[in-house]
Amino acid sequence: MRRVEIKKNGKKLDIDCDEAHKFFERFLGLMGKQEIKKGLVITKCKSIHTCFMKVSMDAVFLNTKNEVVKMLEKMKPWRFSGYYFKASKVLELPAGSIKRFNIKRGDQLDIHYV
Repeated sequence: MRRVEIKKNGKKLDIDCDEAHKFFERFLGLMGKQEIKKGLVITKCKSIHTCFMKVSMDAVFLNTKNEVVKMLEKMKPWRFSGYYFKASKVLELPAGSIKRFNIKRGDQLDIHYV
């Protein structure tokens, strides 16, 4: 997994994130975590599920320009998102992060590898 830094309007979001690019990293995602401390950027992704998860999370779907196309707040375990044709990746975050960071549809997030 690669570490990433997420910025909104030039300000770094106060959350550590990793990137899941390879099949097995993407498959595992945040499954089985007792709590979510780090965010996860899953590339090549238009839908997600929370099967085998133990806690809720927020999901932010981004297009190829890293613009927010859909947000799901406090997604509970054993749920499935819709399929978002405009999405190219998803940012999985601890529950409450969308509200905490004031993320809105149309926002453009900067994703930098560190």
